[in-house]
Amino acid sequence: MNRPIPKLRTRKPTGVIPWPIVLIKGEEKSGKSHQAAEFTGCEQTGQAYWLELGEDTADEYANVPGAAYLLIEHNGTYRDILGQIEAVHAETTRAAVAKEKPVVLVIDSGSMLWRMLVNWTNERARRSRTGQNALRQVPDAEVKPSMNLWNDAAERWQRVMYLVRTMPGIVVLLGPRQRGCGGRRKRRSDPAHEGLAGGSAQVFGLRCGGVGAYAPRGAAADHRCALVAVPGAARRAAEADA
Repeated sequence: MNRPIPKLRTRKPTGVIPWPIVLIKGEEKSGKSHQAAEFTGCEQTGQAYWLELGEDTADEYANVPGAAYLLIEHNGTYRDILGQIEAVHAETTRAAVAKEKPVVLVIDSGSMLWRMLVNWTNERARRSRTGQNALRQVPDAEVKPSMNLWNDAAERWQRVMYLVRTMPGIVVLLGPRQRGCGGRRKRRSDPAHEGLAGGSAQVFGLRCGGVGAYAPRGAAADHRCALVAVPGAARRAAEADA
């Protein structure tokens, strides 16, 4: 029996601009976290949350003039970190449905999350039967993870990225650039983190001593909101008509 053809469902586009994912790429000590902390004080946004991974400066950046965010607590495990991102996703969705100001999530930094997954993958490879056999022969042997282990790491990464990309609010991801302050060439950042730029609506680049060439267009008059061009009356009008 042939399956009946579903009825075509359509609607007119609303013109509502989706909230962006912002990737701040910068050299060490270029002010990425300072810029993100300042943005959390933007009066056009709602509650801001700060997820710190592998850093220890989130408490300090609360002293940035205008900064207003809550620090997310976690025990350092992937499962707990994922759970906290899911909790922010739920709160962001609630705020969006209630037509409240957009929730902001700052992740400092995305590259440290991928580093955590790399370490987890390497440890699994060393604990595998093949790895244990190699280490018995050469205790310092390099054990290369198999493709299925890397696939598991990629799946964990994509679970986080799915939440980030479907969050109906503003997400600010902090990540490295290739060169450090003083022009020293740095190790290339992880391929998975490099891929964030393609999925981000805005890329904001910082150099040591100044803002780079990736500043978003249409920055708001309030300097705290300059990181993201937050649509004000135009967005609310479009949502009201939707």
